[in-house]
Amino acid sequence: MPDTASVFSPDALWESLDLAAAWSGDWFRFRHEEQEKFLHRLVKESPFDLNLKQAGTSIEGRQLVSMRFGRGERRVMIWARQHGDEPDCTAALCLFLYNLITRHEEPLFKLLLDKISFCIFPMVNPDGVYRFTRQNAQGIDLNRDAVAQTTPESKALIALKDDFQPEYAFNLHDMSARKSTGNKDLVALAFQAGPFEPGDTDNEVRLKGKHIIGLMAEAARTRAPRNLARYTADYMHTAFGDSMMRWGVSTILVESGGWFPEKGGDEFVIRLFAMSLIRGLHAIANGEDAKPSGKEYDRLPFDSGKAFADEIYEGARVFEGGALNMFDGDIAVNLERRTRRVEDSKLSIGAFEGVGDLQDRLAKSRRQINGKVVLPGIVGLAPALNFGTEIPKPEAVMPYLRAGVTTLAAAFGPFADDRDCDAFAATLANTPPPIHMLPLERVQSLEEIIRRHGMTDLSGMVVSGLTITPQQLIDFTHVYHPAHHSAVPEDEADRLIGLNIIFQGAASNRQTRFHLNFHSLNEEEAKKTRPVDPLMLKRIADEFLRHPNQLFFSTDILEPDWHGQPLVLSRAGSRRDYAPPPNFLAHAIDRAHAEDEGAISTLISLLTYQSAKSWRMKSVGLIRVGYRADFVVLPESILDPTTIEGIQPEIVVLNGQVVIDRERNLERPGVGLWNLASD
Repeated sequence: MPDTASVFSPDALWESLDLAAAWSGDWFRFRHEEQEKFLHRLVKESPFDLNLKQAGTSIEGRQLVSMRFGRGERRVMIWARQHGDEPDCTAALCLFLYNLITRHEEPLFKLLLDKISFCIFPMVNPDGVYRFTRQNAQGIDLNRDAVAQTTPESKALIALKDDFQPEYAFNLHDMSARKSTGNKDLVALAFQAGPFEPGDTDNEVRLKGKHIIGLMAEAARTRAPRNLARYTADYMHTAFGDSMMRWGVSTILVESGGWFPEKGGDEFVIRLFAMSLIRGLHAIANGEDAKPSGKEYDRLPFDSGKAFADEIYEGARVFEGGALNMFDGDIAVNLERRTRRVEDSKLSIGAFEGVGDLQDRLAKSRRQINGKVVLPGIVGLAPALNFGTEIPKPEAVMPYLRAGVTTLAAAFGPFADDRDCDAFAATLANTPPPIHMLPLERVQSLEEIIRRHGMTDLSGMVVSGLTITPQQLIDFTHVYHPAHHSAVPEDEADRLIGLNIIFQGAASNRQTRFHLNFHSLNEEEAKKTRPVDPLMLKRIADEFLRHPNQLFFSTDILEPDWHGQPLVLSRAGSRRDYAPPPNFLAHAIDRAHAEDEGAISTLISLLTYQSAKSWRMKSVGLIRVGYRADFVVLPESILDPTTIEGIQPEIVVLNGQVVIDRERNLERPGVGLWNLASD
């Protein structure tokens, strides 16, 4: 029997695997360019030739590279990143390669190099990695292209296999980070020795794969004793793993899963992945597959269809967001990583996974908030807050996050021309804001809107220094759009606080939003107000519209109401450093404050379906399954009108991530989204 202990110690190897030493960046952003730098670094540090060569070219012209090295008779091929949105397998492979090269004289790694010849294809799908999509640039799933071979990437993989003639292949992937075993344990790693034909039959080739997986699982079990599984998948004739088995190559599928954030999260999974991979290679180098058996493999539980939630908040009293009723229940939240466009950097997208009685749901983390009140995240409409042409900095938005605001509508500009605005919008696309932003474009006059009617990249327009009285707005609706006169009853005029007019631009099929912010004026203020002629508004509408039906108003002209409508708060002024007033939440929650004057409004959840349509957003913040997870947790005392003054949120969750947690002294900016008209 080979002596495995002399060169392999799971504990020693685990302690020595330093992921940051391999690459200190965010593996989510490890794309083709980062791989080139990493591989050339290895070439410089390696005492032997890694034979880094071009194996082909992707659809979009990126080099497909391979490496061949090692002195052994046993031939092992490893490939990763067939799916562009699976970064953990890339990290695990790079961690292995870094240690193999930089520690080549240590007994374990020297054994691998002495006994094995390697063929490495580290990034099969660089175009998909660039987009962070499963498919390649043609929209084809490369792991279903083993037979047809319609893509250059698949052809390159097959050519490497045919030329190298491997005995073993390691097929590295990521799966859902929320899968569970049948015993309701979170799956950190899943393995599969895929079938070579329909049914679950074995031959020598498959048994060797099963045997190596059993040894890999044994090593991984030292760190995650209950968190390993067999990957559940039926025979697929077109898949590469099953095809390799059919072609006589013992193929081992490894899928990264998930782990608990407080116990290491993604980094733990990547290190476990790398450790199990090294153990599998060590077993091959050490000849431990001489008498292969599938017994240990067959003992692994299958991953089940029951999934873990990332976080469950238990025992809440929930205001759903679009109605007055409150109910008791739990809230489950999941967090995904993705990009919206090719050039975009990392975005974290949080979503409500479940609401109600979730005591039987599995969760990576649970938080008790018994009896506390949960509201959807507040959307602050602050057109007087102007960031000019600067990207909001974390310190500028922290006062809003502290107050429970998770989406902020604020002004940007004015811009010199359309090109200047377009350049700014392009900058926004690559810069995740520290809070969700609804950017309003600031223009100097109503007349300028006519000149700039083709400029539709930002979410809205706001006129600098303009105050319009409710009566003027009523005059406009009666003159130009009489069908909507009932939405502005004259006896309610002193309660109106704003209007969103949505134009279908003559130069664009996209929509332009023009936000007019106004409030009731006293006599002295009225003398200082620049007069607004309703006919000017009509002229603007005439310039923009193809026919009158292309003019739309937001819900009830944003009339203040608890049912998801804005509530008026104190004035914002024009300072960039404006912070919400001390009793911001009290104003937002207590209907008695709805009569205050002001230029900053709060929209609970942005809010009803009509309002969401007005901003081209899909019911942001509502506590409903599938919607974005923005919410605030407040003490139950807010339900008592005598204690409402001065309250602050105890927890603020932005896009699924906790950004304010007073109990844990946590305060940080979040990862938000830009909500642009072009989205």
